[in-house]
Amino acid sequence: MGKSDPNKEISDTELLEAIEASGYPLELSLYQEFQAAGMDPTLGARLRSRSPGSEQSTHEIDLMVRVHHAEAHPEGGYASSLLLTGLIDAKKLHAPARFIGLVGEQPTTHEFRVSRSYFSGCPSFRVLSDRAENYSDLFIGEGGLSRGFDPLNDGKFCVHWGIAKRDGNGVATVRGDGSKESNTPSAFKEERYWQSMANLVACTVWHEREGSRFMESADLDAGPMPRIDLCFPTLIVDTPSLEIYDPSTKKLEHVDWFILRTSFEVEGEVHTRLIDIVTTAGVPAMVKRYKDAAALMLEAADRNGPALRGVGLAHRMRAADARKQRPKGAPRS
Repeated sequence: MGKSDPNKEISDTELLEAIEASGYPLELSLYQEFQAAGMDPTLGARLRSRSPGSEQSTHEIDLMVRVHHAEAHPEGGYASSLLLTGLIDAKKLHAPARFIGLVGEQPTTHEFRVSRSYFSGCPSFRVLSDRAENYSDLFIGEGGLSRGFDPLNDGKFCVHWGIAKRDGNGVATVRGDGSKESNTPSAFKEERYWQSMANLVACTVWHEREGSRFMESADLDAGPMPRIDLCFPTLIVDTPSLEIYDPSTKKLEHVDWFILRTSFEVEGEVHTRLIDIVTTAGVPAMVKRYKDAAALMLEAADRNGPALRGVGLAHRMRAADARKQRPKGAPRS
């Protein structure tokens, strides 16, 4: 077969096929679905994932979606707010390839809640998890805010993932999760999925840190301003279903959603997060999980409101004192 002419006119049929393969129609379709669901979507948001000046310090997230509740302050502005944000990358998975999750031991309800318990704002998870002050019960204790995660955790928990494809001989093989830099033959690694997850986790970690730093530096005259911001890294895959394999039963199950635990290095530290893997058909159920989670968290916030405000204000006062004592030009911790 001869080579095609690179200067040949592109037909409408070829153009339509190229547009569909690009993934842009998928992103726009998801945007419209989240918009109709009242999830305040943002298309193509560029977020910071590493310190300014470092290599690849930003990453474009395909979509951000939000559930936001705010309580007005009597003197203007917000007295408190709760923000649940999905950081989403969307990928097309062309037939006959299939996305597989390998089931691990299922966490307890408490373990699931703790695994989701990373958030920014004031107070932040870093403040509430300070063992010296024993604030953690406000979040992961009985009746704490993390009870709101239960709708997000009601899915199968997987510890590995892979993509099943046919090789050049037509034999179905599974390519493992990981980086293309790995030299193991089994890890041809589906780099675009792996890299997308790594960037989602890096952006989540960065915004947890910077969101807390911003709120901790807020003007003390603005009031206690308890603010809780939670980011949920999510990969939406345009495929008929996801497959999960249970090694204990050696059976497959077809699902629209599963939860993956994965770890990535972010600026010299390893961070472990839960990533939600969702099919396009699973988006309506995902929307419901977010809204149910927000409602439960608001109930818990009402119960714990005075304590949260006290912790947040006390921490901002300590941060303000530390800023006053820090030598001019010294880097912040």
